[in-house]
Amino acid sequence: MTDIFDYTQNDQAHDIMIEMSDTHQWVNLTNLYTLAAVIQHGALSGVYAPCVNYNIAIKTMAEHGDSVIDFLDEFSMNYGDEISLEDTTWGEICVQFLSAAIDTLCSQIATRIFEEVDL
Repeated sequence: MTDIFDYTQNDQAHDIMIEMSDTHQWVNLTNLYTLAAVIQHGALSGVYAPCVNYNIAIKTMAEHGDSVIDFLDEFSMNYGDEISLEDTTWGEICVQFLSAAIDTLCSQIATRIFEEVDL
């Protein structure tokens, strides 16, 4: 079975990742290893640092929070299932929303890579 790590040296896969992530100012994916690690472990695991650094997440959400929420809304994400707002700080909320958006975007990128790139 093909795994996203199989595509980490593929130029076409890299171009797809850049194309899809560059349309969102709240993400900075620069290499396929980060994409693959997010797919395998999730953004909250720490593989995508802006999602677990509260200061960066708060700044990102302050600047691009509307876009992040719009992106999640576009995919009918049910926040109650994914994101806990009870007894959380503003930083934790920012981390949760940003991580959900990063996980969703990375999944979309991987799906497109699997569909369009031949190894």
